Amino acid sequence: MHLVFDFDGTITQQDTIGVLAGSAIEYQKEHDDRDLQTAWDQVVQSYVSDYRRYSLDHPVPPEERKCVQDEIRFLSGSKEVEETSLQRVADSQVFKGMDAEKLSRAGQEAVKTGKIKIRDGFADLMSLAEEKGWDVDVVSVNWSRAFIQGALLPHRLRVIANDAHVDGTILGPEFLGGCMTNGHEKREALEYVVMEKRRLEKGRVIYFGDSTTDMECLLQGGIVISADENSSLMKTLRRVGEPVPHVAEREAGSTLMWARDFKEVLSSGVLSS
Repeated sequence: MHLVFDFDGTITQQDTIGVLAGSAIEYQKEHDDRDLQTAWDQVVQSYVSDYRRYSLDHPVPPEERKCVQDEIRFLSGSKEVEETSLQRVADSQVFKGMDAEKLSRAGQEAVKTGKIKIRDGFADLMSLAEEKGWDVDVVSVNWSRAFIQGALLPHRLRVIANDAHVDGTILGPEFLGGCMTNGHEKREALEYVVMEKRRLEKGRVIYFGDSTTDMECLLQGGIVISADENSSLMKTLRRVGEPVPHVAEREAGSTLMWARDFKEVLSSGVLSS
């Protein structure tokens, strides 16, 4: 079996981009005596404004997007908004001077201090995967692969994500030829890691995700991690006609399900069926 996880909001209880940025802002204060909080706030505000404008200007409003392809076109269409935001991040210089080691330590510290909380059952699932010899990968649109790797310790997993470099820029995985910013590129990354493993051994692949950025990957076969049935992703899947039963209520042949956490995944028996 091959388990592939999103990171933010899936392995973790909440999105961690703010925590990552906060760690970088703190580093700049301590090492370069620069307060970049205002610059960072402007990056966030500009992104929110751009995305709201993109959503409002999209020719097909949410209530009329009734099929998967309509929703994928909407989600993929925000690429320019995401790329513009990444350029603003680079221009802010918030990550300047932070190499992989520093970012990894920041991830470790964020978990240690409780700024990042790992979702219930994840450690038990990793123990089971090790016992069974299952492959495990993480695919994320997060800006720092090293930060994720640090937060995941002591689990040493392969992480496919963007990289914040010491010059402050954000670069994507080499095989993509650019930054990974949306669900379509995430599916490309999923296909890449699955293809690599299947050269050696074929097996079942299960993807775990929590947001609309994960939708394309989840539709290949996966489990939505959600506190309840009213998350943005769960509502979107219902709107486009995709049934998502709870793991405890799945039917034979179900390829898309949901669970509140990894404890429910483990107790449901879905990994052994």
